[in-house]
Amino acid sequence: MRDIIKFTVIIPFFNSSKYSDDLLNSIPALPEFEIIFVDDKSSKNEADELKRIIANHPNHSVKYYLNDRKKSAGTCRNIGLEHANGKWVIFADSDDYFTSDFHEIVNQHYAEEADLIYFTPTSYVRIENTIGTRHIQYCNWVKEYIRNPISERELALKTGFVVPWSKMIKLELIKENNIVFDEVRASNDVMFSLKVAFAARKFTCSDECLYCVTKNPGSLMYKVDKEVLDARLEVYVRQYNFLKHELSAQEFSSLNMYGTSMLKRYIFAKQSPIRIVGVFIKLKKNGIKLFNLNKLRIRSLKKTIHNIKKNEFYNQ
Repeated sequence: MRDIIKFTVIIPFFNSSKYSDDLLNSIPALPEFEIIFVDDKSSKNEADELKRIIANHPNHSVKYYLNDRKKSAGTCRNIGLEHANGKWVIFADSDDYFTSDFHEIVNQHYAEEADLIYFTPTSYVRIENTIGTRHIQYCNWVKEYIRNPISERELALKTGFVVPWSKMIKLELIKENNIVFDEVRASNDVMFSLKVAFAARKFTCSDECLYCVTKNPGSLMYKVDKEVLDARLEVYVRQYNFLKHELSAQEFSSLNMYGTSMLKRYIFAKQSPIRIVGVFIKLKKNGIKLFNLNKLRIRSLKKTIHNIKKNEFYNQ
C-alpha cells in the first residue's frame, strides 16, 4: 500500500548548503513527510554540495528541482507547489530549521478543520550565537489573538503575518484559489500570505513553536540594491490595493498604510533624488498618501498650543 504523504515541506535554495544539513536533520525521516528543494540557480559547487547532503539522508523523502525560469524564491516556491502532494504545505527557508517538537506539533494538528494555522516562531542570530528578535512581533500577533480573538486582532494577524513560514496551509486551499507567489526579487511572499489569509474559510492559532528563523550575513532581507528596492515598492502597491479592496473603509484606515515607509527605504539606501521623486510619483498615481494628515494636524495643533502657553509663561 502506498504511503500517505501528510506534509509537504517546500524549501527554496540558493548557495546555503552550509545550513542545509541542519534543516534536513530537523525534519523527520518518515514517509509522511515530502521534502522539496528547489535550487534558485546556485553556483555549481553549491548545487553539488546540496545534492551530496541529500544523498547522505537516504531515509528522507527528498525531491530536488532546478529553477529553470525567472530567478526568485517566489518562482522556486511555485515550482514546489506544482509538485506538492501533501495535505498540508509547510514552507521553510534553506538557512532556517524546525524545532525539536516539530513532528509532534504538526501531527497533533493534522486533522484540523482549519485551512490555515499560525504558530509562534523563534529566531536565532548565528554570528552572535544568541536568540534574535525577528520572531517577536509574529509571536505577539498570534498570542494576542489567542488571548482575545476580536476582529481588530484578527485583522492585525492576517495583514501583518505576511511570511510563509511558521504556518500550516492546506494545499487544497492554495489550488482551489490559484494562489501563487510573486516571482520577484524581494517580498515575493507578501501577496501569497495575504491571499491565503483572506481565502481561508477557517483559520486557527497555536502558541506552539515549530520554526526558527535565522539571521545570517548576506541575507536578502538586509539588501538595499535597486532591484530589491523596486521589487518591494511594486509589492507594496499591490498589497495596498488588495487590502483596500478586501476591507471596509474603516478597517483599511485602521492599518495606517502610508507611503512614507517606502520613501524612507530609498532615502536610507542613498538613492538619487530623481529615483526618490519617481517613487513619490508612483505612490501618488496609485492613490497612496504619504502621511496621515489628521495626525499631522493634531501634532501641529498641540505644538501651537504648547508654544502659546510657553509664550504666555514668559510674558507674565
